[in-house]
Amino acid sequence: MNAPVIIIGGGLSGLVGAILLRKQGIPTILLEKKSWPFHRVCGEYISAEVIPLLAELGIDPFALGAVSISRFSLSAPDGRIAHAQLPLGGFGISRYTLDFALMQKAASLGAEIFPDTEVSDVRFDGTRFEVLTRKGQKMTSPLVVGAYGKRSSLDRVLRRPFFFRPSPYVGVKYHMNWDIDDDLVELHTFRGGYCGVSRVEDGRTNVCYMIERSLFKKAGGVVGTEKNILQRNPSLRPVFVSGEKLFDKPVTINEISFRPKSRETGGILMMGDAAGMITPLCGNGMAMAMRSAWMAVPYISAYYEGHTSFFRCTSPMNLPGGTSFAPVCGSEGRFRLFLAILPSPISLSACSVISRAYFSQ
Repeated sequence: MNAPVIIIGGGLSGLVGAILLRKQGIPTILLEKKSWPFHRVCGEYISAEVIPLLAELGIDPFALGAVSISRFSLSAPDGRIAHAQLPLGGFGISRYTLDFALMQKAASLGAEIFPDTEVSDVRFDGTRFEVLTRKGQKMTSPLVVGAYGKRSSLDRVLRRPFFFRPSPYVGVKYHMNWDIDDDLVELHTFRGGYCGVSRVEDGRTNVCYMIERSLFKKAGGVVGTEKNILQRNPSLRPVFVSGEKLFDKPVTINEISFRPKSRETGGILMMGDAAGMITPLCGNGMAMAMRSAWMAVPYISAYYEGHTSFFRCTSPMNLPGGTSFAPVCGSEGRFRLFLAILPSPISLSACSVISRAYFSQ
């Protein structure tokens, strides 16, 4: 089995990449280790900057039930709250719904989609890649794209440096029945982490938090963390005391790393979180993942059509994404510094000033 392009991973960047490639008539295989639809650990707030891109793909998030969001609130660990308007704004929609719609669009355009297909190894002989799956399948291609997310066993196989360094964060997500204004996204801070709360489709509220793994383990896991750490923030406590959890158990992810990653490994082009990520509190991660595919596809297309060499297509010096995301990455650094001093004493006015400065970027 072979194709001009094989994409490993069916998240936002992989699916957007597959749609754009098929719109250009380029045969594409996409491999995803899970089966759609499924939930992912995600804040599920997406910056409005991607609405034109989604329109180009033929996707209307509001037709899928997305909720427009234009206001932001930030609570300190002692429960005090600062408010700000979001100049650009965004929308809330679950990855369960959005990823499924993108997958269906890619399939309708002729992409070969393989769910429940985990890649175990990728080998490159200098001219072609050999992609091996845990089902025993073997596929070949002159170009492979890695879009498999934050952290994967494939990173170990590829000997990516970040994989072998400490990854100190844990992520946990629920959908809940909880009353929150449709146009509001809340960010609640607590010792060692933060929790986002915002509306998604069908009247559900997404509740997603990240915390230092050492504190999570010391608290005894999910139950102890929520009771003894998150609920110490008076503004967050009602969510967990009175909110109705709609999942039998939370969706979790372990060993989240924000260390730098290369945009190319062993000739494999990386997109989305596989190429690099910012802290989820920024609200731009999903937009950046989709934009990374939009920026990478012209390079792939040029190589497919013979207008550029493999080296020029895959060289990290030529791949997009570094300077394009500099403004939001700079904002992330400033906001992360602010969070680092939380729970030291800080005035509510300082919270307000910093939140306005950050979200005006």
